[in-house]
Amino acid sequence: MTVILSFFVLLFFSSSFLVLAQNLRLDCDPCIERANYNIKAITHGLSDELFWQKNKATMVQASKDMGVNFVMDLYETFDSETMAADIRAAADGSFDALIVTIPSKEVEDAVADVKDTVPVFGFNQDLDDDFTRSLLGFVGSDEAEAGQVAGKKIVSLLEEDGVEKASGFLLNHAPGIEGLEVRIQNIKDATKDVVDWTVFKSDDIGRDLQNLTAILANCTYDVIQTLGTSPLNITLSTLDANDCMEDKIILGTFDVNTKIYDELSTGMLDFSVSQQTYLQSGLPVVMASLYASTGLLLNVPTKFGKYLSGPKLVTADTLPSANIQACSKVAFPVCSSNDTLLVSPDDTGSCACTNRPDIKLSVVTHAQKGEAFWNTIYSAFDTAAMDMNVSLVASLFDAELTSAEVIEKQITAIEEACRSEIDGLIVSFPAASTVDAVKGCTENGIPVVVINAGPHLAVDNGYHYTGQNDYKAGLEAGKRLIDAGAFLGWCISHANVTVLFDRCDGFEEAFATTNNAEYMGVINIPNVTNATEYKVIVESTIGEAVGEGAWDGVVALAAGEPQIVPMLSVVQDHPELLAGAFDVNSALFQALDDGELLFGINQDTYEQGYYPVVMLAWMVSTDEEIVNDIVETGPTFVLTSPSEAAQTCSNNNYVTCEGSGDNETEQTKPSEDDTGDSSSDSDGSTGSNDGTSGSGLSFDRNILVVILLTSLGVFFRP
Repeated sequence: MTVILSFFVLLFFSSSFLVLAQNLRLDCDPCIERANYNIKAITHGLSDELFWQKNKATMVQASKDMGVNFVMDLYETFDSETMAADIRAAADGSFDALIVTIPSKEVEDAVADVKDTVPVFGFNQDLDDDFTRSLLGFVGSDEAEAGQVAGKKIVSLLEEDGVEKASGFLLNHAPGIEGLEVRIQNIKDATKDVVDWTVFKSDDIGRDLQNLTAILANCTYDVIQTLGTSPLNITLSTLDANDCMEDKIILGTFDVNTKIYDELSTGMLDFSVSQQTYLQSGLPVVMASLYASTGLLLNVPTKFGKYLSGPKLVTADTLPSANIQACSKVAFPVCSSNDTLLVSPDDTGSCACTNRPDIKLSVVTHAQKGEAFWNTIYSAFDTAAMDMNVSLVASLFDAELTSAEVIEKQITAIEEACRSEIDGLIVSFPAASTVDAVKGCTENGIPVVVINAGPHLAVDNGYHYTGQNDYKAGLEAGKRLIDAGAFLGWCISHANVTVLFDRCDGFEEAFATTNNAEYMGVINIPNVTNATEYKVIVESTIGEAVGEGAWDGVVALAAGEPQIVPMLSVVQDHPELLAGAFDVNSALFQALDDGELLFGINQDTYEQGYYPVVMLAWMVSTDEEIVNDIVETGPTFVLTSPSEAAQTCSNNNYVTCEGSGDNETEQTKPSEDDTGDSSSDSDGSTGSNDGTSGSGLSFDRNILVVILLTSLGVFFRP
């Protein structure tokens, strides 16, 4: 049964909150049939441009992975009025989500008209940061940051050459394009003390080639920077014609193709700044498909307001493999049952398509058997691995182990995984001691994504993190409880893990910002499974501070899901207590409806499990990775219980129906030469998946699940 409802999602970024209302057709009974969902992409791309042919091929593949219906038509010629009209027409109820680019104010106005009616995601090009943040998600390169990356690289190269002052030539092949102007200004800002720039503007370099040749005739410039691949080709020809190639000129550009890879490898080009177009166009399809079918949504990143596909600096030292270079021409095709080798359009190189079942991923978190908290995360691992058609090994530890014993076994399991033949690793960092265990993977060139616990440990050591910013969540929780009338506040912790430390530290910081309430400290619970003991410890600690009177003005924050039920027993005996809790479950939803708790904090565990699998599969097959340090799955403050349809989805762990995806369909490949251009964390409580949830034991798509009943439970897909 499909339920059409107005689904309210409460997000916060920084200290402000935004409510988004969308019509979603949630249907998880008994499973999600993604083939019932329709996504449309409307962009300013032209059908004869290889850049957009590759984008379309990527988005088609991503829609096949997700099992949704996807429509994307490229224009023969572009005008903003037509694109704006197409966007408004697509909001007629035919599509469950739109994916758009925003090249002009006319298009932005059209998106503003429809985004409260149909879910809208964006990518590639936008105009206004505030407007971009109002979308449900945006993926693209940040032009200001891209200019800074280029400028800083130029300064570094000049310093290596011992040059204190240099003359620079900057070629702008599309004057008036805002994104390129932003690049230029930031290049100038980053090099202002070192480089004196001359900017050459031409919207037709072929027409102005004689002037360009004359300007570069004497080889007088120390630095030459172009803003894209097409002007680079002409610049190289001009320098060669003027016999400037023998001189030491620092030469940089933007974007990548096989010619740029060749120039980097021979030393003719010093660097390029990539916007990673596969990631840029594929990720919005995944985001839109998940949101349309589950209602789950990543938080808008605190920094930049978008998920960054770029900038990524590419040099001779960081060139991808020869196969990845060749496959970039044909949008990194995924093997079907008939394809093993694809020849690039100009026959200059062959691309071995990605046989995704050969990609082997390992998961080693601090999850333990017997708790519902981890069921959703492990169900997401399962579904994402099936969608991407990759092999996955996921570990669980026995419920009887203490937190310290789990960490000890996790370290051993990580070290063993890094010594095995895996292509990617997903871990959690519940303690600082787990970080060193991952170094074996790093030394072997195995990409690592950290989830659920230890964001600071992850970022500080150069790893991507997917999960909740727990310090920020604790801070916002404290502010809410203070606004509700707090005079005295306690944070209740049940495990010695980084995530709970961060939550309570953020909670304490909220009290430090006010003179009207006092932070009383952390109440440590040694055994959260003993509800009676929990109640005695909390009551005695608070009672000692407030005496035998009423608990007016007393607030408490339960730092994780295992505390929700025992916390309710405290609240029921002390109704004056104002309390909130991390994580959500059916008991919390009922407590919200009954007025016993003020809020729950949803860290969105499903997305914590789903996105890392997708990201690692792409990292392995395309060498592209998101630039943001953190993919923020939370916090989302939940104030009322969700709809019955949403609760059904959550209770089912968002399981998809068998055969929901399609990984055997024929590839869509670009057909021109490659010269295109384009301007929670866990509560630390030992939660688990006990093997009974998720999409079940499925033999679909050549994926087999085996449970090894040892002291270390393992799910394996060969």
